[in-house]
Amino acid sequence: MAILQERVYLNKEDGWGYFDALCSLPTNEYCEKRRAMLVIPGGGYGMVSEREAEPIARKFYAEGYNTFILTYSVTDHGKNPDRIFDAKRGLPKPLLEASKAMALIRRDAEKYNIDPDKIAIIGFSAGGHLAASLATMWHLDFVKENAGIEYGENKPNAAILSYPVITADPITGHEGSFRNLLCRSDDYEKGTEFYDVSKRVDENTCPCYLWHTAGDTCVPVESSLIMATALSKSKIPFEVHIYPGGVHGYSTCEADVLRGEQSKDAAHASDWVRNAVRWLEYTLG
Repeated sequence: MAILQERVYLNKEDGWGYFDALCSLPTNEYCEKRRAMLVIPGGGYGMVSEREAEPIARKFYAEGYNTFILTYSVTDHGKNPDRIFDAKRGLPKPLLEASKAMALIRRDAEKYNIDPDKIAIIGFSAGGHLAASLATMWHLDFVKENAGIEYGENKPNAAILSYPVITADPITGHEGSFRNLLCRSDDYEKGTEFYDVSKRVDENTCPCYLWHTAGDTCVPVESSLIMATALSKSKIPFEVHIYPGGVHGYSTCEADVLRGEQSKDAAHASDWVRNAVRWLEYTLG
């Protein structure tokens, strides 16, 4: 089996937004096209978590997905707020970068040996907010106009939202992520209303799978419940798994991403990958 690994930059001006591809290519003995997964790590829009990047990509690659890890613009823990903001468009960069990444992956489906109708997206925490933003707002003009995207090129066929940030509400959401995302916004309150992804759900939203731990004190489980309610009201196919115990940032739930120790709660939640893969098979066909 031949393997392609490459880095594709989304903005050559600053060299920040990019994705790393890991793809199996066709050979004389192996020619089947694979599904694709765009992986979006978390980090509160202040950093990009390594724990939710390659470990996740490797998991889904082993399940038959060619994978693409998105490294998107962040504030560097608030030290570089200009990095996250597109001054020309007057908008935060992350959604524009995720949109462009999805479009480029689909355009190069032949090169990457993937089925262009079976491209999913997975995000964690603030990366879950970014994944949900693309899942709900891919069709909006300001998102499509980025890089001359044609209608539908940037639409995920399915989205997995892992303990996602949904709102800026300090009780049910995660205000810190929104403070970073909107650090250069002229109207923070208006921005939090617009980027509350539960309010962006409509008939254009792709099917979603959500998982969360009830013990999450960083991004409360209510975030996933709010999103699930919005999906239900718009009759968008979805599936939700709430695990009774555990903390924030479980990633794969395995010891190597949990500082060498897998708790009882993490072990119980570790079947989220298997469940998500089954859901993807059901959803994507």
